[in-house]
Amino acid sequence: MRLCPFAPLCLNSYMITKEKISVIISVDRWLSCYDILCFFHHEDHEEIIKALILIFHFAGSELNTIYPVILAVPYNKKNLSSKDRVAYLSSHARCALEISARKSCIRLGDLLKDKNGAPICCRGNYWSLSHKPSYVAAVVAHAKIGIDIEEIKTCSESLFKKVADPREWGLADGDKFKLFFRYWTAKEAVLKAVGTGLKDLSKCRIARVVDEKSLAIDYMNKKWLVEHFFFNRHIVSVNKGLYDINWSVVGDLASEE
Repeated sequence: MRLCPFAPLCLNSYMITKEKISVIISVDRWLSCYDILCFFHHEDHEEIIKALILIFHFAGSELNTIYPVILAVPYNKKNLSSKDRVAYLSSHARCALEISARKSCIRLGDLLKDKNGAPICCRGNYWSLSHKPSYVAAVVAHAKIGIDIEEIKTCSESLFKKVADPREWGLADGDKFKLFFRYWTAKEAVLKAVGTGLKDLSKCRIARVVDEKSLAIDYMNKKWLVEHFFFNRHIVSVNKGLYDINWSVVGDLASEE
């Protein structure tokens, strides 16, 4: 592994050795920043995350960019029959996936799913789709990836209990419905990445709300970093790991950034 010229200073400040970095990468190339943070047992030192991101960035190959794509659904397609609408949204989402693949310089083959409906890795590339009546979203990556889109709206109190426990709800405040869909889409993105689906929703826990646009999830003994994108009362979430994310939007969208 190549380190940037400033790496020794960053590492020595926290007694982090090159050998430890190498061990982390050899175990799992796609560990999230949160994984690395917990590895060194400094849960309150965000500076370590920033330092390691810089190290991996200058190292070159350890930090890549993914390109989630959001497409607006044409107005004349919103009045299709239920069956035709589902077929169209699925096809439109695959158009978004093709754009994501082109931006990533990835050539996709046949897009197949397993018996549970989870996308099957294609030529060493992972992919994920999501759609709602007004928008579709998709992403392709070299590592396990999941994406989910939802409209932010009111929902019943009973759903809050199904999505997260009291400890998780206590991690952040503000608009409770916006927080609900942050949690919901983040968990579904991670479950999609793993391929287990919503049956494991109760096992997927919010570990930390990092900021307004990202949070960390604890699932299957691993920490997953998820990033959100807000627009037109909708939210899209994708598990990012050490990726940079370059969001692409096509159609009548208004980002809330």
